Amino acid sequence: MALSQDELMEIEQIDEEFAILKRMADLRRRKQELLQSSGSSNGTVPHGDKQPAPARSEKAKLNPSPSALKLFQFLDTHGPALRSEILQKSGMPSGTVSTTLNKFQRQLYRRRSDKKWEVIKPK
Repeated sequence: MALSQDELMEIEQIDEEFAILKRMADLRRRKQELLQSSGSSNGTVPHGDKQPAPARSEKAKLNPSPSALKLFQFLDTHGPALRSEILQKSGMPSGTVSTTLNKFQRQLYRRRSDKKWEVIKPK
C-alpha cells in the first residue's frame, strides 16, 4: 500500500526533527568535551563573579518543544535574524519566540553583538 502525500510529508517532518535532536546531542557532547578539557569538575562554565544560570531540567534538555524545533528550523534555514524578523517571517507568537530563545539560549541559539539570533553550529 502506497503512502499518501500527507504521510510522506509527516515522515519528512519527523526526519527533520530527528536531525535537529541529533544536532542538539552533538552540541551537548561538544560542550562536555570542552568542559572536561578545561578541568571543570562540576560541568559548569566559570563566570567570574556572576552566578551561573540555573540548570535546566533534564526533560527540557532532552525533549525540546515543537516551538523550539520550529524556531531552530527557521533560523537554520533563514540564517541570523532579529527577534522582530523572526516574529514577522515565522508567524510564531511573540511570547513563544521570546520564551524559546531564552530557554534554549547557549544550547541551540546565541544572540550576536548585532542583536541577531543564530543557531549555534558545532565545531
